[in-house]
Amino acid sequence: MYVSGPPTIPLLVQTIRQNLKEKVKRFPNNDALVCIEQNYRNSYSEFYNQTTTFVKSLEIYN
Repeated sequence: MYVSGPPTIPLLVQTIRQNLKEKVKRFPNNDALVCIEQNYRNSYSEFYNQTTTFVKSLEIYN
């Protein structure tokens, strides 16, 4: 499907990290990531901590 023209829903004026940090503040214990097949579940706080750790590990090798 091809759509042309301005979007009807405005884009966020935040980075992904900024948006995630906002969700952590508002909903720290709510589910952020659920994978039923792998019996895996992360809250926003857990997801933020894991992604932050991952990014820091990448920065070491940069």
